[in-house]
Amino acid sequence: MGISADPTYRSGLWKWGGIPKEVLSELVNYSTVFIGGVNEINELLETNYSYSNEDFIEASKQLMETYPTIEKVFDKIRTSINSSWHKIRARMWNGKEFKETLDLDITHIVDRIGTGDAFAAGIIHGLQKFDDYKAMQFGSAACAIKHTYLGDINYANEKEVMSILEGNTTGRLQR
Repeated sequence: MGISADPTYRSGLWKWGGIPKEVLSELVNYSTVFIGGVNEINELLETNYSYSNEDFIEASKQLMETYPTIEKVFDKIRTSINSSWHKIRARMWNGKEFKETLDLDITHIVDRIGTGDAFAAGIIHGLQKFDDYKAMQFGSAACAIKHTYLGDINYANEKEVMSILEGNTTGRLQR
């Protein structure tokens, strides 16, 4: 799978002694998989790409030119319908092709904290077992199910995430 970087910067959480852009840039320089979207790319490259798929592809290309070790860029897209109903999907650029998953509806959000980490962990886990597209689906499903847990931890196991990936979005417990 390689080395992944999730350079999401939160100014209120940055307690480390370096300049964020410099530290994150150095970490990305050692990575082969970038888990972040246009916001993170704009921060690193000081660009102003929009959220469109076309700009995501262009931003990914520029990121790969600036950091030649990067082979794949994964991004999570959140569409908010209201405070307790969101849609989640993933997209990627691997230097040759763009791929995107379908939306997953999350209609009863318990907590959003940790959902980005659940997505990143799902991508990392998925890349160790699946092709890029299925890894994106796994990451999206892991992110979606995390919305149903209170707190910063995704308690779902692989079987539960796979169940969502396979289309079981009824919310029924599998025992």
